[in-house]
Amino acid sequence: MALSIRRYWQLSWLPLLLGCAEQSPQPQAVTTLTDEQKSMVATQGAALLLPFKQQLKAALKNGMAAGPEQALQVCKLQAPGIAKGLSFGEVTVGRSSHKLRNPQNRPSAWLAPVVESFVANPDQGPVSLSLPYELAAYVEPITVQPICLSCHGSDLAPSLGQRIDALYPEDNALGFAPGDFRGVFWVTFKPRRLPSDSPLQ
Repeated sequence: MALSIRRYWQLSWLPLLLGCAEQSPQPQAVTTLTDEQKSMVATQGAALLLPFKQQLKAALKNGMAAGPEQALQVCKLQAPGIAKGLSFGEVTVGRSSHKLRNPQNRPSAWLAPVVESFVANPDQGPVSLSLPYELAAYVEPITVQPICLSCHGSDLAPSLGQRIDALYPEDNALGFAPGDFRGVFWVTFKPRRLPSDSPLQ
């Protein structure tokens, strides 16, 4: 299930949204899970990420209808609220990357090595982890699509480049090509009904 959701959501809009939302502090230490436990975390994590990606896609689609500059504005104003609205109780959702547009999306200590593992091996599938405080983490990679190059490529329209500089003065999210690893979606949560020997129990 996790793999099919990953393929479905590697759509053209999603990589454009990485530089927009703030993320909450996250637990740092990581422990391992069995294959069975990873599968259960992946199933639950993918379900929690799905509405986040759906709402981000809808927001970006509406912005792109008016052009890339408007999409940047929509992302800047709406994406943080989407992430906040879908982070509740023990569930926190977000995005991150090795090349950030918004420094608020910088990977936390537990997420940074996951992001680097995707940089080294961008074809690997989603990652499931165990974190402290009986939490689990699920991370999906995002792949650059051709439409992403309007805002993340090497040849931006001058007015768009100026707009990016104004909104994101620390931007480092340029120079991508189709098929590149763009970043990740992530979610931390307290999983349900894991096997009794799980480190999350």
